[in-house]
Amino acid sequence: MYKKKDVNPIPGQRLAQVRKHLGVTQVQIAEAVRLTPSAIKHMEHGRSEIQTRMQARIAMYLGVSARDLQKGLTAKLPSVRRRRRKKRMEEESERLISRQSLHDHLDVARQLDV
Repeated sequence: MYKKKDVNPIPGQRLAQVRKHLGVTQVQIAEAVRLTPSAIKHMEHGRSEIQTRMQARIAMYLGVSARDLQKGLTAKLPSVRRRRRKKRMEEESERLISRQSLHDHLDVARQLDV
């Protein structure tokens, strides 16, 4: 039988609040930090404690500081701009990688024609 531990529910509730504010699902966080969606759900509902290292990994994925996840529920929500900036950086990185890949293929094609 499940025995409820003495876990502070505020960090989990804050995680849920920030996650929803940024438009991220539990499944997306779980995949990013290699947990199950139910583990994220347990953290958000105060059934399991969020370890410091895991909190840092989740914060990094969300593009916020770990401190943003530790604040109380009435604290100001983190800026969505950080998340958008991170997404833009990822898109730019993918674009540069694909451009470099195209140049590599062209170089190989030129060498084969010689």
